[in-house]
Amino acid sequence: MDQTEAQHLFAIVLASGLLLFLPGSLLGYLALTGLRYDYRAWIGGVFLISIAIWLAQGISVVANMGVHEVTSRCNIRAAKKSLKDLTKDEKAIL
Repeated sequence: MDQTEAQHLFAIVLASGLLLFLPGSLLGYLALTGLRYDYRAWIGGVFLISIAIWLAQGISVVANMGVHEVTSRCNIRAAKKSLKDLTKDEKAIL
């Protein structure tokens, strides 16, 4: 999922969450009370599914960063070890 898709998904989470959790008086002012009343179950389902996908994508990004960090450290450690194993002639060239 790229950056734009994540932003769109966040917009869906925000809009559906606001429709579900804003006070009725504010929704009445925005003329959205009827929408919430008629489609509350659908809005709730969209909210739950979109927040689950959005959170899973965020967790995936963090996990990939962690894997990249561990891989980088292992590669650096292996490179340092191979440098220690060089012969005197090879060290002289470097």
